[in-house]
Amino acid sequence: MDAVEIFYSFDDQNYVMMRNAWLQDHVPVQVGLMGACPDGKGFNVTFEHFKVKHLPDQRRLEWLKKN
Repeated sequence: MDAVEIFYSFDDQNYVMMRNAWLQDHVPVQVGLMGACPDGKGFNVTFEHFKVKHLPDQRRLEWLKKN
């Protein structure tokens, strides 16, 4: 099963995994950044050094060769 690991950091030194989101196998996804404030006047946010990193395992590599 495919998954997305989401990490955050307040200091760009120590990263904490916030979520491990499991995805349906062999289904394309779109990823991006978002900030939300459900209550109050909102907040300022800065996204830096955003990257998406593909970490293929053997099962995924075989699927990519076929598709």
